[in-house]
Amino acid sequence: MQPQSWPEPDPQVAAAIRAMYRGRREAPLAVQVRDRLGELFPDAAFADAFGQVGKPGWSPGRLALVTVLQKAANLTDRQAADEVRENLAWKYALGLNLEDPGFEAMAIVVAARTAGEYLRVSKGKGKAARSITDQHFVERPCPSVLRR
Repeated sequence: MQPQSWPEPDPQVAAAIRAMYRGRREAPLAVQVRDRLGELFPDAAFADAFGQVGKPGWSPGRLALVTVLQKAANLTDRQAADEVRENLAWKYALGLNLEDPGFEAMAIVVAARTAGEYLRVSKGKGKAARSITDQHFVERPCPSVLRR
C-alpha cells in the first residue's frame, strides 16, 4: 500500500453541497465530518496493516470513513457501497468526483476487517471515535465501528 493524502472535495460536488444546504438546513453527517475533521483516517495509519505488493485498492482510510458512516446510518455493506456511488454528501466526504464508480460491497468487508484489527491493536479507533463525539456528530462514542 502506498499511503496518499485524501483529495480535496471535488469542486462540482462541493458547489452542489453548498447550494443544497446553504442556510436551509444542517449539512449531513458526512459533510460535517469532512469539514470539521478533514482526513479523519490517514492512509499512513494503516500502512503496516496492508501489503506492499498486489493491485492497488481503495484507500483504507477512506474505507474506514465509509464504515463509520455505514454504522451511523445502520446500512448494509451493499447499501453503503451504493451511498458512495449515489450520495453527494458521501462523495464530498471521500473526495470523489461525480463520475467515480465507487467500489464493490465486498471491499468494505475485507478492508474493515483488516483496518479494524489494526486499529484495535494500535488503539487508534478510540481516538477517531472520540474525535467524532467531541465535534458533536453523535451523542455518544461510536461503538466498535471498524470491527466485524
